[in-house]
Amino acid sequence: MKKLILLSLVFIFSQISFAAEPIQNILDPGAIDRSVDPCDNFYQYSCGSWLKEFKLPADKSSYWRQGNALSDHVEESLNGILADLSKTKSSSSTALKLGDYYKTCMVDKDAQQNSEALNELKKRIASLDHLKDRTSQAKAFAEIDLIGGHGLFEFSSDQDLKDSSQTIGSIDRGGMSLPDPDYYLKDDAKSKEIREHYKTHIANMFKLLGESADQAVQIGQMILSFETELAKHAMNKDDLRDTSKRFHPMNFAGLKALAPNIDWQQFVDSLGMKAPAKLNVLEPEFMKNLSSLLTSIKAEDLSNILKYKLMHRSAYYLSGPLQEEDFKFWRQYLDGQNELPPRWKYCTQIIASEMSEALGEAYVASIPNAKDVRDRTIIIFQNIKKAFAADLKKLAWMDAQTRKEAQKKLSKLGSKIGYPDHWRDYSNLKMNDHSFFQNELHATEFEVRRDLAKIDKPTDRTEWQIAVWEANAYYTSANNEMVLPLGETVPPVFDPTSSDAANYSSLGGSTIGHELTHGFDDSGKDMDADGNFVAWWTPLAKKKFEDFSQCFVKQTEAYDIIPGSKLRIRGKATLGENLADNGGIKLGLMALQSLPKRKTPRFEDYNEMQQYFISWAQGWCSKISDEKLRDNLLTNFHPPPEFRVNAVISNRPEFAKSFHCKAGSKMAPVNRCSLW
Repeated sequence: MKKLILLSLVFIFSQISFAAEPIQNILDPGAIDRSVDPCDNFYQYSCGSWLKEFKLPADKSSYWRQGNALSDHVEESLNGILADLSKTKSSSSTALKLGDYYKTCMVDKDAQQNSEALNELKKRIASLDHLKDRTSQAKAFAEIDLIGGHGLFEFSSDQDLKDSSQTIGSIDRGGMSLPDPDYYLKDDAKSKEIREHYKTHIANMFKLLGESADQAVQIGQMILSFETELAKHAMNKDDLRDTSKRFHPMNFAGLKALAPNIDWQQFVDSLGMKAPAKLNVLEPEFMKNLSSLLTSIKAEDLSNILKYKLMHRSAYYLSGPLQEEDFKFWRQYLDGQNELPPRWKYCTQIIASEMSEALGEAYVASIPNAKDVRDRTIIIFQNIKKAFAADLKKLAWMDAQTRKEAQKKLSKLGSKIGYPDHWRDYSNLKMNDHSFFQNELHATEFEVRRDLAKIDKPTDRTEWQIAVWEANAYYTSANNEMVLPLGETVPPVFDPTSSDAANYSSLGGSTIGHELTHGFDDSGKDMDADGNFVAWWTPLAKKKFEDFSQCFVKQTEAYDIIPGSKLRIRGKATLGENLADNGGIKLGLMALQSLPKRKTPRFEDYNEMQQYFISWAQGWCSKISDEKLRDNLLTNFHPPPEFRVNAVISNRPEFAKSFHCKAGSKMAPVNRCSLW
């Protein structure tokens, strides 16, 4: 029966045609600003004309020229699917659910639907009024967790780091709504301003619920104070990259002893599951502190903390004052986004996020040469992998024993490329044709329950953690594999009509090479060839790696990303992604140069090597609001795009040679950083 449903769904998708606007080529002469000296600022040289002309859309806080152009194209395609499915009755259960979800979302001016949604939220908020004992508190934690609210901690599934063939429970910190603990703890003027705005925002949300102005202000102060106490015991950004500091396995009794003021048995009972046999508590000190705070907090205060979590989690899916206030603080003030997306895009983005594999099947069906694209990508992946094998033989920081283990790990490294061979089953997902808010709650709960159901079971290594249309990729240490979706293998990331140089830079180096290095850097050093938590570096290799890495840390922290600002890129926190960029650009070059015959169609007056570096740079052309840039500098493990071009390319002597840069110029420093 399931097979017949899937066949019906594929047939429906294959009948839909799309009219998305074409996206730009992988190499764009119109983006180049020839008035800029490429040896002075290659990012401005490669992207300058585009940066001058492009205006940041009001519904975005940042725009990545390559990735957002592709996502805009995909959103038009997915919207076409959803619009058609909302108008037709299908024999496919999944198609009906997609259509109903979209149809209820698009009716945003329906007063009755909006009133019912707000009443549903108020009913859930009212249920938090009486949390006078640990039993009622645990029930509330579970109810919020089931709809993705993540009250004071996050409970989910994860692979067992000691035995990656098994999946266990995982508990991570929560409770802090602001993007990073530093937002609560830093004393600079902007951080203080943000906290004041946050308190005012919370007060505004409670006033909309009917609280008096004075009471709402007190609640805002109380919530900020409570979250600040949580932040004081949260891991810093640097430690988060260290797997050994975030692996604390224990049984259920151990969890009860660690945080005794949470009724854990009631919590799992309320989730409808058995107590996990094994868990990893990522930040034990955080959980100890949380447990301690719960002994002294007033019941009314805890209720209000959870009420705000519930309001914030829900506001984006409502229409009216709550949504407007939530948007004003979180998306406009913090991120610099000036408007909500158009309704069709808003609905498409939500459904694409919450029913990604159902729409993923549609996306693959809409691309007639999807299999050919996957086959071509596999060839590039294998060539990058061969280049990495050759590179491992020469790395100065690896001793013989570490090199042997690295080669073993690389030989076992697997891949998922293109799209899954089997798609997710949505038969247990509840959906209706009259309430968008209810549908969103059901879709979220479906995903939460699907995740929790994995606990204490063998790991499903076929599962994908990314939507097939995304222009992105990832390496997972627990599976020792690279995952590269179809969205990262189409123009402008990979363009079969362009030069091998452009493709081996954009797809080969910036994506595949970048991700592969993560399995062998300071985050991959504790995960062996089978994906288990085993340290395989020798002390000598670890010491040499750290010594070589210092050059990159210093280079990063010296980079003036916001002229006149004290804010700097975090050298240690971004080290993994920085090293991956530097490794990726080298591996792409090595793989390109190993090809027996290379395709080099003419692009303006640029030779093959110059095309390679322009492709790298144009892949990172981005516009970003000041607010979003500041947030990224504080919270993101990735350096800003300008740095990922200028600093990374300046470390390649091939660039200086190809663009005839004098030694000592900004893009041709005398002392370069090198590790891979």
